[in-house]
Amino acid sequence: MRRRPRQPWRIVYWFWETPETLRDLIKAAGYKCTLLRDLPCAALRRDNPVIVAPGAWDKTCARQGSWYRASEKNGAVLLVSPVFLGPVFENSPLKGCLAAALDFERLAPPRSARPEEIDELLEDEAFRKIVPQEWYQATRRQSVSHVKLAERFGAAGVSWQALFAIQTANHANFISPQLTVSVDGEPTPFSIYPTAYLCSCCLQLFRVMETGHKALLVLPCPGGVIYGKLSPNRYIRVENDPQFEKPV
Repeated sequence: MRRRPRQPWRIVYWFWETPETLRDLIKAAGYKCTLLRDLPCAALRRDNPVIVAPGAWDKTCARQGSWYRASEKNGAVLLVSPVFLGPVFENSPLKGCLAAALDFERLAPPRSARPEEIDELLEDEAFRKIVPQEWYQATRRQSVSHVKLAERFGAAGVSWQALFAIQTANHANFISPQLTVSVDGEPTPFSIYPTAYLCSCCLQLFRVMETGHKALLVLPCPGGVIYGKLSPNRYIRVENDPQFEKPV
């Protein structure tokens, strides 16, 4: 598949400053700016720059937010913008970096993961080294809620055990891909099941998880559809910026 150049739909930044400092700078540049303290994926529904406070990862999706807390971005501020804000930051002392550009993708990957591929992904050594243990600690209330969401989006009769295996393997596929598709001649990992079966697409869309891949093809999870107003089963291409610098 050959990509055509186009304007990104959303641009993702990370800043190691306070949300208030960042908001003041953006507003001074003439932009309306929203500050979120819960549900990071809701940043995608706004047509203006959105700042996500670090504490947002501890709220509604606290278990999934364990990936943020275990990452080198822990304590950093996420900024999601529909416009390129590079000129705003060029002459400022703020410590921040362009992380990724998001755009919608027409590609339909050929298939979902097979059971044996899911098993291999779950046992992948590289993935097991980085997955937070809190990710595995779903309460009964959480598991029931996830199954209901899956059914709402078309996954009839799925058990929590099967659903959670797919959710976990999906994240593993972005670390040690079993399923890829060629994008400009490069093998690119993609979401291994439809929206109904997924969880925490924010980890890939916002580059919370460092995958080591230039591009990713990510389907929204049910939360991304409900709170981020994304379209179910429509891929988003994530172009990770190669110059992104992690905090010292």
